Amino acid sequence: MKLFPYQEIGRDWLLKERFRLLADGMGLGKSAQAITAIPANAKNVLIICPAVVRSNWLNEIRMWGDDKLTAQVLYKKQRGLPEVNVVIVSYDFAAMHTELLTTRYWDVLVLDEAHMLKSLDAKRARAVFGKNGICRHANFIWALTGTPAPNYINDLWILLYSFGATTLLYDQFVDYYCTGYLFTKCFPSRFVVTGHKPERMKEIKAMIDPIMLRRQMEQVLDEVPTISFHDVVVDAGEIDLNADDKFMEYVREGRLGDLDVKLELERKLLQQILDGNGASTNIIEALKMVAKGIATLHRYSGLQKVQPVVELVNQELESGAYEKIVIFAVHRNVVEGLRQQLSQWNPVTVYGGTDPKKVEKRIASFQNDKRTRVFIGNIQSAGTGITLTASSEILMVETNYVPADIMQAIHRVRRIGQTKHVRARIVSLSNSIDQKINEIVRKKAAELSEIFD
Repeated sequence: MKLFPYQEIGRDWLLKERFRLLADGMGLGKSAQAITAIPANAKNVLIICPAVVRSNWLNEIRMWGDDKLTAQVLYKKQRGLPEVNVVIVSYDFAAMHTELLTTRYWDVLVLDEAHMLKSLDAKRARAVFGKNGICRHANFIWALTGTPAPNYINDLWILLYSFGATTLLYDQFVDYYCTGYLFTKCFPSRFVVTGHKPERMKEIKAMIDPIMLRRQMEQVLDEVPTISFHDVVVDAGEIDLNADDKFMEYVREGRLGDLDVKLELERKLLQQILDGNGASTNIIEALKMVAKGIATLHRYSGLQKVQPVVELVNQELESGAYEKIVIFAVHRNVVEGLRQQLSQWNPVTVYGGTDPKKVEKRIASFQNDKRTRVFIGNIQSAGTGITLTASSEILMVETNYVPADIMQAIHRVRRIGQTKHVRARIVSLSNSIDQKINEIVRKKAAELSEIFD
């Protein structure tokens, strides 16, 4: 296979400095650029990636790597590292087995979906960037991500600091570059970033540009499929509480009244957040802060959408409106409920904990088998690193509060190989606040593009 001209530029750019952030838009082949950039004399390459794409990296290496390049995925700890050129591990594996991975000096360290390292307190970030982190045992360090800052510029601090682009400590960085507010509805109170300071924009770009290469699909490909966003409002469907382990105990113990009270309290909390935050960005940050406090309502609302979504998809597939559809959700029981009720369309699913080999087979089935007409995935587990271009139809049954995650998921369809206009529909319950939240998420995604696009 042959690289596109822009990919050749990216390949050569990776080798010019030790630290590189390849932030091409989703679907532009960052893995191909990284693999073909591996120096011919490199003997030790480590790729750290989300668990769901480990097998995909093996396929990419077979496709783009030198014939002599050997690779192996590590799923569990072993006495020593395998005698292969390329070792592939998940971020969780790296966090648990840092000592093993630092027994070897790596010619190249690839950090796929590097935005997953944004949390300063996460074990995975400490494993990579800590005092004896993996990056201290590597020559070239290439961070790959289509969403370098899932929320705001502060999410990129750990890479900027580790790569030497800034000397400011985190609190200093946030104070200098970011806007926000003090969130007092949690203990302890914390400063919540809601944006960047416009007067610092030139400085931000000057800091990022030397280490980052970012191209969007519109810039590098002649014909780019467009995306349109649409709202789908449905009436709440019936829920089988016995089919959900979180709600089953209420039925078994005769406490349905308690469930109603809990749901109502969470509705009031959600409404208070919407009423009490003037700026839309404040609302999203507040929602993320109290996510656990509204988890029951979030789950319940998702399950209420299963029945009407099944009716909608059945009708559209039967009428021939499209050949295949990609559906995303947050909760596993929502994914499973959709799978069971859409069984006539031979659906495949991917969510957290799905065996990587099964993930590979299910994606191949959706991409290549005409009988497999529905793909149903968890936004985070199936929203990165995979290709689903067999469809141009996306239905978001549930969303989380991270706009970048939603865009990542959508770009599983809008990738190289997609020739059709992509339609992304977000499902909301009628007479609820779903629709308002979805509108806010889309607005917030636009602010990110101001910096990176």
